[in-house]
Amino acid sequence: MEEHQYTPEALEHCRRTTGTALSAAAERVSEASEGQSIVTSFDWEIPELTTPHLNTFLARIHCQAGERSFRIPIDVARLAAEGRTADLERLHDILATRHAGLDNRYSLLQSLEWMLNISLEQAEPELSPSERQVKVHQLLFIPQTGAG
Repeated sequence: MEEHQYTPEALEHCRRTTGTALSAAAERVSEASEGQSIVTSFDWEIPELTTPHLNTFLARIHCQAGERSFRIPIDVARLAAEGRTADLERLHDILATRHAGLDNRYSLLQSLEWMLNISLEQAEPELSPSERQVKVHQLLFIPQTGAG
């Protein structure tokens, strides 16, 4: 069995070292044009010892309609058990990009949209992919395009 990449120590290290990058990103994001949803903060919690497989991501978005905060739980062990290597790699890439300060308001919003979709898929499996997409867009204040 492979060694798990998402150890509490590794996540804590990433979380501690992103302070400066978070501040810079928040400033870049605050310059976004009106009417667009933008991510004003993004972070994650260290998993509880009783549930080391459950990572909770924290985000705040802002747009003309208001501001929302999110707690987005993602069960990485479940992704691994389901053989969803591409999703695990994408999650790792999101965290690595964030840690390196290489993200921007667009990539952060795309990452948040993807993470909410994964979290909803795990929490509400009865939703169809299109129902999940509608719910994610509603949560993120993203206008719907077309009649779906």
